[in-house]
Amino acid sequence: MGKFRYRMPWGINKPTTDCTIDVEHYATKEGTENQVTVKSCLWDTGATVTVISELLVHRLGLIPTDFMKVSGYDGRPQMRNVYKIDVVINDEIRFNRINAIDAPLITTDVLLGMDIIGEGDFHLTHEEDSLVLSFNNI
Repeated sequence: MGKFRYRMPWGINKPTTDCTIDVEHYATKEGTENQVTVKSCLWDTGATVTVISELLVHRLGLIPTDFMKVSGYDGRPQMRNVYKIDVVINDEIRFNRINAIDAPLITTDVLLGMDIIGEGDFHLTHEEDSLVLSFNNI
């Protein structure tokens, strides 16, 4: 159980936090990193599952464990690879054995989906000159 509160400057309309993707306990290709810290993981309430960029998959040397049929914002179904990852947020909250799919993300390397958001109380509010994201993992 853990919680955090993150204040972003006014004008930021996409809630992001730092997170670490840890794959130390999963199948990866030799000679690749076991952990990567991503500076702007986007909390995406429109994503059913967590998504990682194809570049991050390559950097971590991830090996797919399954595949999943998904539809993106364009509504067209497509098959995507599924990978097992651990997600650590704010060095306090850890989600183990997350099924993440790959996608050609452009503005971030990680979209935190409802599979993670649904594990706690997620709040996004405005306070003075800031956007405040808080999450309490139950």
